Amino acid sequence: MKVKVSYRIIEENTECIREDNEYYPFANDLILDIDLDEIELDYNDLISIVDEYFDDIIDILLSFHRKNIEKLLGGVNKNVSRM
Repeated sequence: MKVKVSYRIIEENTECIREDNEYYPFANDLILDIDLDEIELDYNDLISIVDEYFDDIIDILLSFHRKNIEKLLGGVNKNVSRM
């Protein structure tokens, strides 16, 4: 999974070291606080996350959206029984 970090954040939280006539950002044990709205996931990232956390995702969905899920599944069950 790739995470884009803006140059502003890098500049504010690292120092530059020179190596072979190039400068590179460097920081020991850097921990960044990143807001959810700053994160972009592509489709493959989402698949990996769902694969890894499937049980947790289902638990969360059932905890907060059970009625909507039951409504949707009720419609699916009716359609299946008509076949």
